[in-house]
Formats: sequence, structure tokens, C-alpha cells
Amino acid sequence: MHPRPVDRLLLMTTLAATAARAGSWLVDRRRVRPARAGLAIVGAALLVLLALYGPGTDATSYWSFDLAHPYTAATLSLTGTDAFRYAPPLAYAFLPFHVLSFTAFRVVWMAIEFACLAALVGWRWALALVAMYPVTLELSSGNIHLLMALAVAIGFRYPAAWSFLILTKVTPGIGLLWFAVRRQWRDLAIALGVTLIIAAVSFALSPHLWQQWWVMLGADLSLNMIGDHPYIPIPLWLRLPAAVLVVVWGALHDRPWTVAVAVTLALPTIWVQSLPVLLGAVPSLIGRPAFKARPHHAASSPTGDRSLAV
Repeated sequence: MHPRPVDRLLLMTTLAATAARAGSWLVDRRRVRPARAGLAIVGAALLVLLALYGPGTDATSYWSFDLAHPYTAATLSLTGTDAFRYAPPLAYAFLPFHVLSFTAFRVVWMAIEFACLAALVGWRWALALVAMYPVTLELSSGNIHLLMALAVAIGFRYPAAWSFLILTKVTPGIGLLWFAVRRQWRDLAIALGVTLIIAAVSFALSPHLWQQWWVMLGADLSLNMIGDHPYIPIPLWLRLPAAVLVVVWGALHDRPWTVAVAVTLALPTIWVQSLPVLLGAVPSLIGRPAFKARPHHAASSPTGDRSLAV
């Protein structure tokens, strides 16, 4: 008998609580520093191996699509290696990389992802995290989840970063509720405005690509998941309300880390390599100044209290 979606969600919550308890025991500098050093050595070795032999399964779709018909393969499979799935502006953004050989692009793309990871957690922890399976898998496949994590983290200070999340995975845009609940209308307007401007320019250049993209999104609803790709089998219709509750609670209680959790929950599919999106919560959890939002006026917060500014 297969577990119900609600049972799976409860299981995930229990596992998260257990991990938090284990983490509280492990966060002791006497234990952390040697462990981090050992993991960093493993991570550095893995980076070299991935640069030399990594398959770049997802990166293939960013490098090989045909701009005239970028979504043809995407309408056939959720996991096809040539299935480009992002909005047309991203197709134009990836187009310059097509001048590279695939090997060169794969290495460059992995370097970009690792740079995002290092920006979030620092290079020492970044090397250590490379040894963690979800991060290893993300760097190996070459998806955009570490870029998404960085976009979430800098989105508090630079709301325009949300355009990347909306124009790629779409549903993670639920995180914009953070600004709406906190009445940070200027930030919300920037995030939506930049997204609309980028989309409008792209539409003016190639309206047929937008039509193809909408057809592809509709086709996604009828595509079956392929079992040999590791993912968390909780349907989006159950995860989206949970994402809304998480981000609304976080906005009301000044918990910016909840946005990364909500964005992860709102992903169209949560693959194992999607979990690094959660690293977007790290800068707010450790209070890194470079990622803090600009201060808002008291009227910006739902209670009129300046203490709610991120």
C-alpha cells in the first residue's frame, strides 16, 4: 500500500525535526572544523572529477536547444536531456554559450554554480558541501538550483532577482508573498516590474516562442514521471498551500529563511538535486550583512514595527 501524500509530508517534517536535533549536537567548533576540513578535501577532489567526467545531464538542454523550436523535446518528457523548459528570455540568455564546446560549457556552468554556492556559505563550507549528495548531484547534472538559492538570498536586497525564479521554474514565485504580507510594495513592484519588462521585450522579439512555451507548460500536466530519476513524490497541489503557509508565517514573524523553504516546496518537482535551493536560507540564518535588505519605513511592515525589516 502506497503512503498518502499527507503521510509523506508528515514524514518529511519528522525527518527535518530529527535533522535539526542532530545538527544542534554537531554544531560545536571542536567537531565542526575537523569534519569540514575532511569534507572539503573530498569536495575538492569531487570538483576535479566532475570537471573532467561529469555528465552535465541537465546542462545539455541549455547548450543544445534550437532557438527556432526550443521546447519540442520538453513536450515529450519531464526528464529528457534535450528538454529546455524555461521561458524564452532564458533561451536568449543561454544562446551565447552555444559557441562553446559542450565540455567547455559544462565546466563553465559548474564553475558558475560553485561560485553561487561559495557566495552563499563561503568557499570553505562550499567545498565541504560539494561532498553532500544533493550538491554533488546538482553540480554533476548542471541544473540551476544553486543559482535559484542565490537569487532567493539576494532577492531581499535586490528584488529584481525574483525574475530569474519566475522565468525559470515559475511556481517558486510564490515567495513574493513575503513582500505582499509585509506591505513592501516597492520591492514587490520591482520584482514584478522587472519580470514583465524582460518578458515584454522577449515577446516583442519572438512571440511564437511564448506560444510554444505555453504549449509546453500545458503538456507538462499530462507527462508521467520517470521512476529512475530520484525525486520527492509529493504532488505540487499539496506542496503549494504548504509553501504559502510557510512564507506567510515567516513574513509575519520576521523569519526570512522561510522564503527558501517555501520556494523549495513550490518547485514543480522536487528532485534530490533540488534540495540545495534550501541553502538560500543560510545568509539570513547566519546574519550575513551583504544579503540583508535595505531598511524599510515603519509603514512597510504589517504591524508598523521597524523591527520587522529584514
